[in-house]
Amino acid sequence: MTMRFRSLLMAGLLGCAGSVCLADDGPIQEDGKVSVPAFEMPMSDFASEAAGPYWHKITSTPGLALSEPIEKLRSFYDAMNTKRAELMRTMYDVDVRKETVAGVPVMIVEPAGGVTEGNRDKLLINLHGGAFMWGAGSGELVEAIPIAALSGYRVMTVDYRMAPEHVFPAGSQDVYAVYTEMLKQYDATHIGIYGCSAGGALTAQATAWIIDKGAPALVPSVPFVAPVSIMAGTVCSLTRFMRVARQFRKQVCRSP
Repeated sequence: MTMRFRSLLMAGLLGCAGSVCLADDGPIQEDGKVSVPAFEMPMSDFASEAAGPYWHKITSTPGLALSEPIEKLRSFYDAMNTKRAELMRTMYDVDVRKETVAGVPVMIVEPAGGVTEGNRDKLLINLHGGAFMWGAGSGELVEAIPIAALSGYRVMTVDYRMAPEHVFPAGSQDVYAVYTEMLKQYDATHIGIYGCSAGGALTAQATAWIIDKGAPALVPSVPFVAPVSIMAGTVCSLTRFMRVARQFRKQVCRSP
């Protein structure tokens, strides 16, 4: 594995876990430090023409400092997500119901016409974003409604325990509890987990937790989805991650 590839791999796997994304050819020093030259990150090839201006709009909108009281942060972002969820409900026809699975609150989102015939034995589990501190409720629906409507799948969103009241591994434990309960109804290869931002990170954490606990592993083709992750004002797009992932496959999966 070349030094260049290590840099690429770390960039894809860590995303924006720090304040910067790793450069393609930045040499990794003995202490792990990587030099990052200036570069421009293009908008993802998967995005629509309208996505660029909208991305600029939302990233230019002032937010709240993380030092604000958690109640204020949650109220602020819940109001934002509620508007988005209401818009989703006007765009996509779905049915939503609340349930409790293994003691964990969840919401079930299904196409209004019912789950398509070929997907009735399959389940998608959504883990919402929100810096591990907010995003429950309306934030879950923003991520679940279009996926359920467009794919024809049943989507279960998980209201996992969040910081600052709860810390790791509380979220992973909640996902594990829901997942193992769902194994009573679905084959492991028919369950996928996805999430955005913090939910994408939690998807990776929970998948590792599931494997570590010896539960039947998820189908390996859908470990997590984290299209855009923001940390300290830096953005890593899905395009960059996909390029890294493809190079990882070439390097690691060459052997039969």
